[in-house]
Amino acid sequence: LINSLSNCSNLKELSLDYNSFRGVLSGSIANLSTKLNSLWLSHNYISGNIPLGIGNLINLHLVSLYDMMLTGSIPDSIGKLSNLQRVYMQRNAISGKIPASIGNITQLG
Repeated sequence: LINSLSNCSNLKELSLDYNSFRGVLSGSIANLSTKLNSLWLSHNYISGNIPLGIGNLINLHLVSLYDMMLTGSIPDSIGKLSNLQRVYMQRNAISGKIPASIGNITQLG
């Protein structure tokens, strides 16, 4: 699904939460519009690691990956999201330390 949205260059909000989507969170997330300011994928059956390419979505204000089946660690590239204000990642199987790069995100509230 995310692959098919890569041509939507003016996409500002993507809300796909509370569906029954299944599969792996694709690295193609990096190809979404850089104008994207909110990404809602919560409450789906999406697994895998959070892709490094999430750091390419430089205008994100909100990322909601709550209640999914994500594993691995939070990538350092999240520190590139300097406009990020809210992050929801609870109820996953994320492991490891919170990356130091998250300190670059001064607007988190």
